[in-house]
Amino acid sequence: MSFWDDERQKSEDVLKILSPSVDEFVFSQIEGSRAFSAQELEASLKRISSSPRDVSCDTHLSLALEKLVKRLKAEDVLLITGSFYIIGEARTWLKNIILTSFYFHVSIPL
Repeated sequence: MSFWDDERQKSEDVLKILSPSVDEFVFSQIEGSRAFSAQELEASLKRISSSPRDVSCDTHLSLALEKLVKRLKAEDVLLITGSFYIIGEARTWLKNIILTSFYFHVSIPL
């Protein structure tokens, strides 16, 4: 088994664990040669899950987060998974949007 096959299996294992509890998956693209594309992750989900669900792909994490935050309801949970790079980028984006919202008194459902 090659490194990439092992990494693909790990990502599919995570999708199998999350799949029963997640209503919507949004995959995004990050820079870097080691990253799977959003379309590859979407194909993996379709391969392992027989139940239909909302799935979308965005070219950048910030675009995906922007769309999701606008649709969040008070009872929703936003779960972000991935590498430390993804988590760090998402954390920075979310902190900025919360600070901006507070400063301009804009209500967002976080």
